[in-house]
This record gives sequence, C-alpha cells and structure tokens, in this order.
Amino acid sequence: MSLHQLVKWKALKFDLKYGTKLQTDVEVAIEGLFDFYVNENLYTTAVLTPFQLKEWSIGFLYSEGLINSVREVKRVVINDDSIEAKISGDEDIGRRLPKIGRFLSDSCASTIALRRISYVKEVSEEILSNDLTIPKGIIRDLSISLNKASMTYRTTGGTHSAALFNTEGELLIYSEDVGRHNAVDKVIGSSLIEEVQLDDKILAVSGRLSEELVFKCARARIPLVMSLSAPLSRGLELAKMAGITLIGFARGDRFNVYTHPHRIE
Repeated sequence: MSLHQLVKWKALKFDLKYGTKLQTDVEVAIEGLFDFYVNENLYTTAVLTPFQLKEWSIGFLYSEGLINSVREVKRVVINDDSIEAKISGDEDIGRRLPKIGRFLSDSCASTIALRRISYVKEVSEEILSNDLTIPKGIIRDLSISLNKASMTYRTTGGTHSAALFNTEGELLIYSEDVGRHNAVDKVIGSSLIEEVQLDDKILAVSGRLSEELVFKCARARIPLVMSLSAPLSRGLELAKMAGITLIGFARGDRFNVYTHPHRIE
C-alpha cells in the first residue's frame, strides 16, 4: 500500500449499541483531480487515486482506442494536477478518435454506446473462438486472493480493486483506485508495459460489471471477467455480444455465471 493512496482525518466515532463516542484518527482514500492531455489537447478530467498514474494513462489511452500498442506512447509526464501524454502522430486528436472513443463536447451517451457495440461486433468472433477454460474451484481462489490483496480497501473502505490472474490462479498484476474503471485501466496499462498477454488471462474486480468496464475488457481481448459484486444490464448485454464470460457475486463457494458459461468446468 502506498502512502500516496491515504490521508489521515480526525473523526468522531459513535457506537449507539454501547452509547459511546470516541475521537480518533482514521485513514481515508485520496481522490486526485487530474486534467489529462493528449498531444497538448485536453482530453478529459479524471478523478484518480494518485498512484500508478503512468499505468492508468497507458491503459486509458488503450481503452479509448487512441493507441494499439505501448510503443505508440512517446512519453507520459505526471504533474501535481495534470497528466500529459504524447503519442505518435501529429494530427489533431479529434480526427484520430476511432469509433470506440468518446467525444467530450457534443456526443451523447447513446452515441458512445452505439460506437462500442459496433466495435464489439467486430472483435466478438475473435473472443468467442478463445477456448480458454478454468476449473470452477479457481473462481473461489480468485475471490479470496482479490480480497487479501485489497489492503487500501480494508484500511479505508473507499477503493475498488482489479487484478489479473492466470488460469492457475496466480496473481500477476494488481491495482486499486477510487474508481472501478480506473483500476481496470491501471491493470491494462501495467500489462501493456510489462508485455503480459491478456487473451489467456482472467480479470477479477471488486466493483459492478458495467458496460464501460466490460467494453474495456473486450478492447483488451480478456475472455473471462469475475466480480465480487453485481453485474449491470448493459454490461451483461455487451458481454454476451462480445463473447466474454461474466461472473458476478463471487464470494467464497458461491458465484453466478451470466454469459458464456462453457469456460467454467
């Protein structure tokens, strides 16, 4: 756990059962506000845990479709309240936005969703043909490992976790962030930096399985995603379309498989 992820705060703790109150120091997860620039263009403003910011930047660029390889990233500069990424190509970023990307000024959510669906249809055959399978007992092991790794969450209760595992249940990459999507971008960015193949791995997360989170996994060709929490309807629809096996409520010996259950033996 990094000290950059926590801040101490004084709190008055009440216990109604025992009728007590106690002044104490508690540890709180940090939210950092960062303007994110791509080739000197302001692309978005992100709320992030100020840790693994280079990894987040590269993962976010990849998830947004602005890069297809870490080799396209020339540099990432981390400042106190901004992140500056330089990627290959000198043309205007607005013209580089692929059909999967976002438009910050005039695009509505439905347009972004349609672009994501169009992209997923293009890659679904590749993910569907992935013959990765795992024993059902591995799911229990992953949920236990993810909980054990979530040190900042156990201290603060204020972060989300994401982790990459191989099919034997070995933890390869782990990230935490105040945002569940940010944690996934950090894992994807780390995997790109470390040149870890993703199409034979499992992503485990603590947060809800939303459309945006599932899309990030489709973009990275991750075939199996497990969460300690619940799926959302559009996340399920996108996972079904993409060929991704989606598992929710993975807690101990119990879990639900919502899409493409053939990968669980």
